[in-house]
Amino acid sequence: MVDNEPNLEERLQEEPSRDNFSQNTYFSSGNPTTYLRKHRERIKNYFIDIAASITFYTPIMAPMEYFIADMSGEEVLKSRSSAIGIAFLAARPNGIFREWWARKWNATPESSHTKKFLVDASSLVVFQIPTYTTILTLSGASLSEIIVALPIGIAIGATFGRPYGYYLD
Repeated sequence: MVDNEPNLEERLQEEPSRDNFSQNTYFSSGNPTTYLRKHRERIKNYFIDIAASITFYTPIMAPMEYFIADMSGEEVLKSRSSAIGIAFLAARPNGIFREWWARKWNATPESSHTKKFLVDASSLVVFQIPTYTTILTLSGASLSEIIVALPIGIAIGATFGRPYGYYLD
């Protein structure tokens, strides 16, 4: 054995020390407490984004779908149910995208109201087009109903982007 080589057999039999544990790359900070705190924060943000998406948009979109897009009550119920299911998949990615989009535009809490409105509105529109199209399709809306509901939904998303941003913040 070369003098500078570690004895791997001895190292494998050693009890894991605090130093070995803290060097585990699974914990990015090297501190399991910090890792758990970050993990809890991620889970909290996930559920906040889901709850915000559902509670903010359901009372806005349901009447629009029923009265303006002329969707039946059953279709609106399916649409809102689909939206709840999709919120579990898309709400947090939407929140992450919104945060990334704000950084890309250098929007901070100190930015002007106009800049924050433009960032929130545009991020919501970019993310909502495929999401809302999926919701309408899953609800059984006809092509003519989708053609009416989608542009109105996008306009609502753009208009309510900043209020939704306040709601999330």
